[in-house]
Amino acid sequence: CFKTRFRHNFTMRSCVGLALALLAALALARDVDLVDEIAAEANCMHADFVLEKHGEPGIDGAEGLLREALARDPHSRARELFDALRAYLAEKGRGLSAASEEALAAPVPSKRALPPPSSGLTPKASPSATTAAERMERKAAMLVKAEATAKQQLSLAAANGDGLARASLIMTQAMELQQGDVDSYTSTPKVIALYREALSLIPDLSMVNVEAAASLLDNLGIALRAVDRVDEAIVEQRRAVEINPHETRHRMNLAGSLFMAGQTAAAAVQCRAALKINPMNAKALMILNSVEPITSADDERIALLHRHAAATKELTLEERTLTHFDLYRALDKLKQLDEAWDHLMTGNKLALEDMTISNKGQPYLGEEAQDDSLRRIAHAFPAEVITKIRKGADDTRLSGADYTPGPVFVVGAYRSGSTLTESILSSHSLVYGAGENTAFGPVLVHYQQQLAMSGRGFPEGFVSSALTDDPLLFEKIGESYMTIMRQNPQISSSGKARWVDKSLGNFRYAGIVALALPSARIVHTLRSAPATCFSMLTQHFTQGRASGRYFTCSQEQLVNHYAGLAKMMRHWDTTLPSGQMLTIHYEELVTHQEVVSRRLLDFAGLKWENAALSFHTQERAVATASLSQVRKPMYISSLESWRRYETRLRPLVDGLEKRVEKGPWRTAVWPNQPTPKEWAASPSHPEVAKEAGGDRDSVEEAVATEMLNEAAASSSQD
Repeated sequence: CFKTRFRHNFTMRSCVGLALALLAALALARDVDLVDEIAAEANCMHADFVLEKHGEPGIDGAEGLLREALARDPHSRARELFDALRAYLAEKGRGLSAASEEALAAPVPSKRALPPPSSGLTPKASPSATTAAERMERKAAMLVKAEATAKQQLSLAAANGDGLARASLIMTQAMELQQGDVDSYTSTPKVIALYREALSLIPDLSMVNVEAAASLLDNLGIALRAVDRVDEAIVEQRRAVEINPHETRHRMNLAGSLFMAGQTAAAAVQCRAALKINPMNAKALMILNSVEPITSADDERIALLHRHAAATKELTLEERTLTHFDLYRALDKLKQLDEAWDHLMTGNKLALEDMTISNKGQPYLGEEAQDDSLRRIAHAFPAEVITKIRKGADDTRLSGADYTPGPVFVVGAYRSGSTLTESILSSHSLVYGAGENTAFGPVLVHYQQQLAMSGRGFPEGFVSSALTDDPLLFEKIGESYMTIMRQNPQISSSGKARWVDKSLGNFRYAGIVALALPSARIVHTLRSAPATCFSMLTQHFTQGRASGRYFTCSQEQLVNHYAGLAKMMRHWDTTLPSGQMLTIHYEELVTHQEVVSRRLLDFAGLKWENAALSFHTQERAVATASLSQVRKPMYISSLESWRRYETRLRPLVDGLEKRVEKGPWRTAVWPNQPTPKEWAASPSHPEVAKEAGGDRDSVEEAVATEMLNEAAASSSQD
């Protein structure tokens, strides 16, 4: 928590973050007061900094920090800072907020008195930045020394059989592993096991510091949520909030889990409680606006959002980004389009800046590098090579290939209807929705590393190896993937033999999926290019692991990304074996729900179940940007929402028009899908022409026309 707060402003941020973690571990076994005192002091340090750097515009944020300090340690120097702040505001004809006065009026429990550290900072007379920095560095040095002492004492205590000290060391190991976790299917299961082990060594959580106990449970919940064990995460995070109700971080993590599970009312309760503690909590406001969208100009949250926007200097870069995206969504609904667009552009600018900092200033994969990567994959896997590799594997294997119905992969662009498609499939009694945290990418990286040791790169090395010395290479990749996925606790406990893998980045590897898992089915979700890209532009993708989606922050980069993706999918459309991939048009799905749903289930080899028509009633966790949409029945209101900003989107629309190929898709035909050879030999594509109701119109164009007519009729009725 503190590491995040200090990340953009303090050189000693790593010292504070790690030292607090280790001191929490030390206090777990030794001093139950220590961490609360240090945490409160860290909040006071942060409030000092906000007031020094920003003056009057930073007062709201500083008050929130000081209230949190009081909640942790009523005897902290937060009271001194509040007194100084009250005197300063009195000169301005103002007073402290009602929330701050309420916090100060709360009874103060008796406690061992400690001399409060004196910073000499007041809002009126701030020392120079150099003096403040020197003082902060001295405090950081003290924490570093404490870190070394903590490690030494904990190691000695654990070696002597101290269970709580052992739990502390395990907690520290789990936290460090969790912070560096990149792939949920490698590190997170171990993180969960470590936290569970630490809990088993603590007979009663009331024996340990409140902050440490709550953080242990909350961090366990975060790890469980990362592998889609959201129900378990909610249990642990509720315990964390019960133990430490004044810590907004725990409430926000619980709210996020509740939202993922579809418990929107409960999520809203946690958000409002967090905002009562600190009205400047941008994440609490963001989640609240997601579960309870703003629909009226009289909503008090409009004023609070503007207050956040006016006080952006004291918020982190991510919090500033959240504020502007929230303002865009609220003002867009209120039809204040000019102001909404301005906030959308500001939000994307800040998002790109945040990702650049997170990437340590290194450039992201540019257009040329992306095009080269996709070109190499397409060149390595033409139709004839895919056929040859599959035949080589069949000839090498003593027994026939295992064509037991396998997983269903959903690939395509973000915001193209992939979550809706997954929801329809996972509504079936035999299918589990595994979401995006799946194993194919990590497995592929593992084999890339193995081949690299023999001087073979990706993708050419995979092909040469399969055609020469290792004809079963792709089958091994498939077996590794299936083994890891079947070990997933959620999949194994679901009792379902099949699952939906919705890692959209697998669009690059559809040919490898087809070779590694011949019984798998691939569903390509496709939506109008302008609608898809506009939806990405309006979505804040910089949080957590989404930080690589830099391309969503500008019209130019969206054109580059989408054009490359579309070209790659055109390649797979003309090369994959017949019956292995199905292209689903989002516009057709939302206007002809049952027809397309039946086609989808039939393609996947599943018998029809009426539950496919009520996909939105499923009690499962969803962790994507489409979370709120899949909790509703099918609707068409967003299909043409991009046209409200059409004049501002000319760079996007014109770029897509020039660079994205139009025309029918072979894999949109089902049943009786033609082979690649049959498709190439029939330039008029009569199957698609017949389905679309015109000589050469594509399914997408025909459906789009009908959809526009229906939308216009619906709008006139409204």
